[in-house]
Amino acid sequence: MQYCSKCNIKIAGNKKSCPLCEGEIAGTPDLEAAAFPVIRVKKSYGSAMLKIAGFIALIYCVVMCILMVTLPGRQGWAWLSMGIVLLVWTAMAITRYYRYHVIFMVSMEIIVFMIILYIIDKNSGMHGWSVTWLIPILFPVMAAVQICIGKMSKMYLEEYVIHPLLAAVLSLIQILLLRENPFPLPALISMAFMAVMTLAVFIFRFRDLQQALSERLHM
Repeated sequence: MQYCSKCNIKIAGNKKSCPLCEGEIAGTPDLEAAAFPVIRVKKSYGSAMLKIAGFIALIYCVVMCILMVTLPGRQGWAWLSMGIVLLVWTAMAITRYYRYHVIFMVSMEIIVFMIILYIIDKNSGMHGWSVTWLIPILFPVMAAVQICIGKMSKMYLEEYVIHPLLAAVLSLIQILLLRENPFPLPALISMAFMAVMTLAVFIFRFRDLQQALSERLHM
């Protein structure tokens, strides 16, 4: 094997000079040795597992459709179960493809969870517990989790400030659910809290918000 006495390193392959100092090298070249180490590519089974889960979910939906045709009378719970299965698969897909973007991943999973709660509530007689309590609570929780993840990840404010503001915009969906809400006070408090948070960002952190928008929208 070749080596450089100046750098005190061994050199694999057949080189005319030292790759570090470009000086003369001694020794005989080792043609069988690779010039660079072979890096093993770690296999990822996430895509395969996601495809298997999607295939199982598809089979389940087909079976439920057959049961709805042959056994009428329980179609509400059949649609509910299929919706939950598809939403769970969606959450798995979000986790798989956005695993390196933790804030976005957690936000989407909370949204999927809210949709599941609403579907269960609506198909169980629409008692209103989802739109009265859980959804109004989850929107401020989502904003708080986004901020905590940004702080713990030591991110700059302009890197994650968009996410709580998007949560504030999404919280306005509760206006459309007021007709189904027997006690709208928690929803109004939730939207007011998100509006105050948005106003605080505009007043105290407008430059960070402006920088975040300019980076994302290329303004």
